[in-house]
Formats: sequence, structure tokens, C-alpha cells
Amino acid sequence: MDCYLINLDRSPDRLAFMQEQFQHLQDRLSEGSINLIRIQAVDALELSDTEIAAHYEKDRYSFNARFFPNVLPSGGLSKGEIACFYSHRKCWQRIVNTDAQYAVILEDDVILSKD
Repeated sequence: MDCYLINLDRSPDRLAFMQEQFQHLQDRLSEGSINLIRIQAVDALELSDTEIAAHYEKDRYSFNARFFPNVLPSGGLSKGEIACFYSHRKCWQRIVNTDAQYAVILEDDVILSKD
């Protein structure tokens, strides 16, 4: 099974932690395997306003927030939230380009059960 792991380049410690967790999980599996695929996260610190404007219309988002106040913040998404969405979108695009029937997408702060 393919498991896509979103990880910032500037967070190698998180990557190492996730690799340890997956190795433990892999050792416990009696059948099958997990193919851990690291996806380079979109870094909010490097995300330009031009890149954001290409896919995100803050005015449209703010308009919709008036109708869904319990779901959408009125000020729009932060750069961090937009970068997180873009990172997940990278994973979705990778999955669509495979013939896999399913896949898992995780961020690098998930804690997997030892069981």
C-alpha cells in the first residue's frame, strides 16, 4: 500500500520520527508492505503571493465565509493553511497518476499506535 507522507524540507527530525514509526509498523505486518513516499511539503515561508493568487481568490473565499460562518474563517486562509492544502493537492495528483485503488496521506506529525 502506498502511504504519502507530507514533510517540509526544513523538518528532517519529523521525517526521521515518521520513518521509525513506519519501520516498527512494517516489522509487525505479517503480510503486505507499506510503501512510504515522502512528498515535499509546500513551505508557507517560500510561498509567494503570485503562487497563492494563481489558485486562491481571497475575496471569493471571504464572500462564502459570510454564508458558512461556522466552517470558514471570515479573513480567509492563512499562508500556512494554503500551503498545507497545496501539499495535500500534490499528493492527490500523485495518486491520480497511479493505478492504485487506494492510498493513505499523512502529515509528519501523526503518531501511529504501537498496536
